[in-house]
Amino acid sequence: MMALSSLLWRATTTTYVPAARRRVARIESRSLAIASNAASAAWRERVQQWQTTLTLAENGDASAMCDVGWAKHHGLVPSSTPSSPSSVGKVGGKAVKEALKYYKQSAALGYAPASSLLGDLYFYGMDETRDWNEARTHLEKVLEDTDEDEGEDAYVRMRALRKLGSIAAWEGGDSATATATATATTATATTATSGARDYLTEALATCRTHLGGNFAFLLSHDPPGDFYSHLEAEAKIADDHEALGGKLAGFVTARGWEPRLEDFVSLRAYTRRVREVERSDGDFASEYFREGLGRFAPSAVVDASSPSDGGGEWGITFLPSLFRVYGHPLVQEILREKAEGGGEAPPSLVVLGSALGNCAVWPALAFGFRATGFDILESCVRKTNDDIIASLKGNGAARLRDLVKFEVANVLSDADRVEPEMKAASVVWSNDHEWGEAAQRKVEEMAYANMSEGSCLVLYRPPLTLQDLRWKAGVKIPNIATSWNPRLTMYLLKK
Repeated sequence: MMALSSLLWRATTTTYVPAARRRVARIESRSLAIASNAASAAWRERVQQWQTTLTLAENGDASAMCDVGWAKHHGLVPSSTPSSPSSVGKVGGKAVKEALKYYKQSAALGYAPASSLLGDLYFYGMDETRDWNEARTHLEKVLEDTDEDEGEDAYVRMRALRKLGSIAAWEGGDSATATATATATTATATTATSGARDYLTEALATCRTHLGGNFAFLLSHDPPGDFYSHLEAEAKIADDHEALGGKLAGFVTARGWEPRLEDFVSLRAYTRRVREVERSDGDFASEYFREGLGRFAPSAVVDASSPSDGGGEWGITFLPSLFRVYGHPLVQEILREKAEGGGEAPPSLVVLGSALGNCAVWPALAFGFRATGFDILESCVRKTNDDIIASLKGNGAARLRDLVKFEVANVLSDADRVEPEMKAASVVWSNDHEWGEAAQRKVEEMAYANMSEGSCLVLYRPPLTLQDLRWKAGVKIPNIATSWNPRLTMYLLKK
């Protein structure tokens, strides 16, 4: 069995990044250097590297073929001169067609990463349409060309199994997917349901055996940068109560709230339990994923503006990242005005898309704020309430249970339950990083219509209503670490 060098989960290191993509990332970084008038020697080196890769591909090297396809697909072919733009340009059209040729040639030689990339093109949609039959063909070839006992094959196999399980569930009537094909016969539906579960079970088993846990399964994106270093930094901060208290000194808190050692102990216990569930709880990962398949089943036509094309994808916001947002001067100003505005009730928060609750629990324990989390997936809310929060012990846990609540709700269709909480909120935190544009816009409009003057909306993506609505202020917060972008820019809107 050949050692697959692309699309690997590097379980023995602190990061995992596809090897083919790492090679092309070096190409990209050099291309960026060229674009900024870097030395011509660097450009010549870049061209020489490209020509070497291209020659290897033309001589039948499957890995090089895949790398050439990736470069053409993503517009990373070097320019003809040091100062001119890339010779391919943006993704799409001719670039995708050229990439397909190289991917197919590589896949025909048994190079599984190329088959995986072909599967992705048809699974997620190419030329504005999805083709699950074509995707299935390429994803099944990934399994044929890899070995379940080979650790270096594990990541590419797991991704293929995950997508094959999705296709089986969407097409066959999995009982956990409410939008599965209604016309499937009983026999076909039963077979597909079993097939979906088998694929997902094998995917999770692969994670446990070779990939150090469920993160590779839950995260549909390939986390760039040093993913595990952020988890380690988070654990270090949560474990050091004295240092955490020092970092949060001067933050606005609820009136009369003095963070106690027991609150920090509960914060540490909660954080550990959340990451343990994400890493090790296969039952939760499977239930969450299958419920999400039903809630967010895509249409045959790719439509980025549709609420159904996006959502249900797991993402991680790290503890230090949340405190960076809360420490921003605009957020502190808003919270100070609310805290000093009279009344006994503490500032309140609303989290839209609360998942396992961290964006509500952390500020509740650190600052004494009341928080309500809404999530469309019952599996997330049940796990948060009945397992994670219920497992916490001590006085800090008791105080937490008085401050937070989590409910199953579709933010848009259950507006009668969400809007009253928005009216009372000082901060509305919208986990919108995977929502369709139509859903994002509706949520922004809903928040603006219901939030009180002086309140704040937190977004993971550029706002869509900044020009349309009369927000008092819009602020960027750069370099926020998340699992999908270690240097994400987040946005604050003040009403």
